[in-house]
Amino acid sequence: MKKTVSRALALIVPAVFTVTTLAAAPASAEPIPDGWVPTYSQGLVSVTGRQVGRLPGRLGNQHVTEVWTYDEEETIRGEIRDWWCPAGAIAPKVAWGEVETPCTLKGAFYFDQHGAASTTNTWAPNLRYMTFRGTDMPDWESLNGAAVPRRGSDTFSLRLKATGAQSQEVHDDGGILYAIRGREDATVVGGQFFGTPWLEMASVEVEGNSIGLWTYYEATV
Repeated sequence: MKKTVSRALALIVPAVFTVTTLAAAPASAEPIPDGWVPTYSQGLVSVTGRQVGRLPGRLGNQHVTEVWTYDEEETIRGEIRDWWCPAGAIAPKVAWGEVETPCTLKGAFYFDQHGAASTTNTWAPNLRYMTFRGTDMPDWESLNGAAVPRRGSDTFSLRLKATGAQSQEVHDDGGILYAIRGREDATVVGGQFFGTPWLEMASVEVEGNSIGLWTYYEATV
């Protein structure tokens, strides 16, 4: 019997999904117009990891972790969902809106590391590599009233590698110039989520198979 799961609380819809899809789409390498210099850059990525089986202090037998980054303040946001699924079923990736699934949502949590000095983001000039790291990460907050589990650590890190085609789109939004660079065929190659290595999860997926870089520009004249 399928159940319909509604999200207990609505978070801000991850705008990075739109951005990473845009960065990953085939596009010509549009040049930056003369007279503009870069003032700020931010890496864009969305990653989903899955763990199968019982975990200490966690409910359910399948666990979905989703992390994304966006905006100009080095935000790292994430949702953690614990599901109980019958044999042969796969827990859905998301739990907001209306989701038909034979699985039962046991625990749902989120965190928001917003503009903290303890968050760093680096990348190679050709976007072949990109890393994120956050220390003193904020506490998880419950979305459905489930008890918040103990975490293995208070740090977050993510290392990605991209080997595919590059693209760049330039946008002039009412005198504010920004560019979105992207590189396809991105994979997670290292890092850990609050003590759990990404590569030890049952699977880890990069949304759109791409990483992006959002850069703001300022006119020099």
